[in-house]
Amino acid sequence: MKKWYAGFALLLLTLQASAQWDTVATGATAAFTGIDFAYRDTGALVGYDSISGDPKIYWTSTQGNSWSASLIDDSVPSQRLRAVQYITGMQACAVGDSGIFLFSASGGFDWGGKNIGTASDLLALHFRSANYGFVAGENGTLRRTIDGGQQWTILSPPTSISIRGIDFISDAEGWITGDGGIIAHTPDSGNTWSLDTTPLFGFFNGRSIDMLSATRGFCVGQYGYALETNDGLHWTLIPSISTTEDLHAVRFANNLGGVIAGENGKLYRSTNGGAGWAEETLSYLHRHYNGIAYSGDTTAFVCATGGKLIRSETNISSVIAAEQTQLALNVYPNPFADQINLVCNLAEQSEVSVELFDLSGKLLRVQREGIQSSGEYRTGFDAQELPAGVYLLRLRAGNAGAMMRVVKL
Repeated sequence: MKKWYAGFALLLLTLQASAQWDTVATGATAAFTGIDFAYRDTGALVGYDSISGDPKIYWTSTQGNSWSASLIDDSVPSQRLRAVQYITGMQACAVGDSGIFLFSASGGFDWGGKNIGTASDLLALHFRSANYGFVAGENGTLRRTIDGGQQWTILSPPTSISIRGIDFISDAEGWITGDGGIIAHTPDSGNTWSLDTTPLFGFFNGRSIDMLSATRGFCVGQYGYALETNDGLHWTLIPSISTTEDLHAVRFANNLGGVIAGENGKLYRSTNGGAGWAEETLSYLHRHYNGIAYSGDTTAFVCATGGKLIRSETNISSVIAAEQTQLALNVYPNPFADQINLVCNLAEQSEVSVELFDLSGKLLRVQREGIQSSGEYRTGFDAQELPAGVYLLRLRAGNAGAMMRVVKL
């Protein structure tokens, strides 16, 4: 049994990204506020009817190529939805105004409501697993669940105004941002918080935050301000972002590729981990962009008002260097005939999947392993139907991963 390490097969310094953004027909007119994908094939769009304010959800099982209206239970109140997240391949949650909390166990096909004990508008959510997650919103609302949303613990963040963005890199360590320019950090699952240092405290409203690690992260918000940190505690302005339009979302697929989206068609893309940002010129798409999601590492989706959705492809052959944590992966036998076995050590409970690509970067198959406990993990990948040749096999565990070349006899 031979040990391989992430980055052995391919080690590149930047992503190669297409400059082309294509429109995707959704069949909707809703004001979309959030989007997320479970894997490459399954995703959900959330928002509201711009006239009635009724909640709207659309879902896809075709890698975002086609979208259908989801079924929302009649008991769900007529409130705007603000954010959505998949927590497993089939389970997803969405939040919105007046404390609305929706849950789907069907991959996004149908949704029901849960009462989580607050009437405050919920503007953001972040789940680490099917059981462990957070919701945040107006009036400093911040709650944590450890049982999949059955019960919620009220937390005390250092603000009494709206929290609009939340991100955790582990069960313990996380960040929030919101009105008043706050960026705050917790080392203990939200029990205690401390304010980070930012030049915009008290001046702008933070809208979105994305942490790539305990030290590297990005935050965007009102008036076109974008911030970055290299130590997780102190934030500085990003000089290559120059706009006065509100920025609503920042999202990275990995440690290299990220997108920032905002008002009046503002889109920025980084292919080098945020070291530089280039504005995407889309004069024919000047609408209000609100949410970003990646379908795997290869496709970025950005949702907008008016039922609009755009996407852009990234070359997967450049992604291997971007894993947040490199896994030590054992595979055997290699070359193989019918089945190849994978063994690795998971540092923490993680959502695990195995992906197979051809050498052009085309995804051939995804084997979903679900949420797995920390420690040694073993699985097999049946590939007897594949023709003989060389492939790229990738194991993903949360933000960690490893990719290597394998040979089918």
